[in-house]
This record gives sequence, C-alpha cells and structure tokens, in this order.
Amino acid sequence: GPQLGPVLPEVRDSMGVTRAEAELATRSRQKYLAALESDEWNLLPGEVVGRGFLRNYSTFMGLDTNEMT
Repeated sequence: GPQLGPVLPEVRDSMGVTRAEAELATRSRQKYLAALESDEWNLLPGEVVGRGFLRNYSTFMGLDTNEMT
C-alpha cells in the first residue's frame, strides 16, 4: 500500500495537534507515533501492534485506514 508515514505529521500539523496530544488521544507512546511518522516500523514492538497504533492514529486524525493497510 501507499506509504502513510510522511502524511501523518502533515495532517497532525494541519490539525494543530502536538505529538503529546496525539499520544493522549491514541494511548500510543510518542516514540511509537514518531516511528510511524518516519516509517521506521523496526522501532515498533511488532507489526501487528504497529498496525493497531497506525489504525488508532489514523482514525484519530480522520484518515481512512482502509486505503492504507
């Protein structure tokens, strides 16, 4: 699928949401959100968990995860 990572910080910035706020909203640690934003999946605790974080993050930002995974 398309690489989602670079889109995430752009959308987050456009919403005026800090990574700290996103951490609270998604209950995913900032370091994992940062890993998603930079497509560094090796930093996540596993692909299944990473996809869960990605889904939560995308849903929080109103993105359609079906197009992405």
